[in-house]
Amino acid sequence: NPMDSEVLTMEELFELLPEGFKPAPRITEDDKNNNIQTTNRKLSQRVYLSIRPDDEIGWSLPIATLNEKNANNESFVDCVKRYMKSNKMLQDLKLLHLSN
Repeated sequence: NPMDSEVLTMEELFELLPEGFKPAPRITEDDKNNNIQTTNRKLSQRVYLSIRPDDEIGWSLPIATLNEKNANNESFVDCVKRYMKSNKMLQDLKLLHLSN
């Protein structure tokens, strides 16, 4: 059960690292140069896209399913692009994907 696991402090986690290990800095050159065309920035923060389709449903994460007719041919990225085109709130977002 995950709730029964021991919670370690940041200091205790660092003690578990191999001797001489130095974590990479959380502020990168891309942060300093305000390069927003990369994912190599704001490494200390998590970002989630949440949408609010209407007042009845409230806020949620976007959910899309692979097209059953093209399940063998539709990639995850194709599915996301299709979903974004069909959703008025997401049509103006620029999709940056890091894989095929």
